[in-house]
Amino acid sequence: MPIYSIDCPECGIIEDFLSFEVTDGTHPCPDCGAVSPKLASACVTVGPMPSKPIQSSSAGISIESNSQLRAYKEENPNANFVDTSSSYWKQKKERLLERRENAIKKEGYKDFQEFKTEQRKEAGRTPITPKIQVGG
Repeated sequence: MPIYSIDCPECGIIEDFLSFEVTDGTHPCPDCGAVSPKLASACVTVGPMPSKPIQSSSAGISIESNSQLRAYKEENPNANFVDTSSSYWKQKKERLLERRENAIKKEGYKDFQEFKTEQRKEAGRTPITPKIQVGG
């Protein structure tokens, strides 16, 4: 899941921005719509090794050893690599989900599920409805 910060010329830096769009390195600000440069944010990793390197397409890197990781951290002191079980990542994810819910409610939707259902309808696809069987 690509998570960015954006540097909006009107609103300043907005953290925890989720973007599925492939763009030229810019994205409209979710608050005011101004074209804003995307800044790479923290990415989740499990540790470098040749069979499972740390890769970040947003930063354009592939790290296969601890020595490469140390060198990268020395060159990029503000870069963070976090584990999905860390409190930092959990807090970041919660803030992102909260921003998403607030943005969806601003658009008049009850919640994310209603938003996705409406998007599927608009795209001409059948909405996915959970099928729960009660009893046997």
